[in-house]
Amino acid sequence: MRNLPILLLLSVTALARAEVPTLHQIDAMASLPVTGIKAVESDGRLLFMSDNGRFVIDGTLYDLWAQQPLTSLASIRTAGDRLDLRRLGLPLDDLNPLTLGDGAAEVLIFVDPRCPHCHALLKQARQLKDRYTFRILPVAVLGPESEQQVRQLGCALEPAAALLALTSGRFTGLPQRPDCDLAPLQRTLVTAQLLGVQGVPFIVAPDGRISRGRPHSLREWLEFPG
Repeated sequence: MRNLPILLLLSVTALARAEVPTLHQIDAMASLPVTGIKAVESDGRLLFMSDNGRFVIDGTLYDLWAQQPLTSLASIRTAGDRLDLRRLGLPLDDLNPLTLGDGAAEVLIFVDPRCPHCHALLKQARQLKDRYTFRILPVAVLGPESEQQVRQLGCALEPAAALLALTSGRFTGLPQRPDCDLAPLQRTLVTAQLLGVQGVPFIVAPDGRISRGRPHSLREWLEFPG
């Protein structure tokens, strides 16, 4: 159980009554960071329902990463919108991230080299480099050309040159290590899948808040939560 690569575990408790739960009325609903299941409130109870409404689970939802039960829609929404990287013990250095800035607070960003919104985000990040340290993890989500560029970044001889290539979009002539270790690139891909990165940019703020996409103002999103 300890090594299961999942965000949430559904622990289904046996029903004390024989009848099947009936949803007379759905009072509120929240999407879970689990494909195919939603949390619903009905008649004062918290239940979990398949997307098509056919299956209902009456039990307790646990967030294993936070080591706590999720007993309300509010706590479920919080779990879906935050990642506590410190509690996870995510070994970022093993992923060979590109680093922009030297500020005290750390921001994690997943980007694709060919993503225009990612480039716009990195321009905003450069303006905040004195206040934050941006740990940038390139992942290929836009096809074969992205895969090639991600590999060029991961195998670059100098991290500074790789960062310049990423932010400028110019990869021609980027010096490469002849003995490139591809393991960090594979670990980055697995990490992205584990964290639920389905699109880019994907940002994790110092307080754990997640942005799936580029905020209108990166500074305001980082400095003024909510």
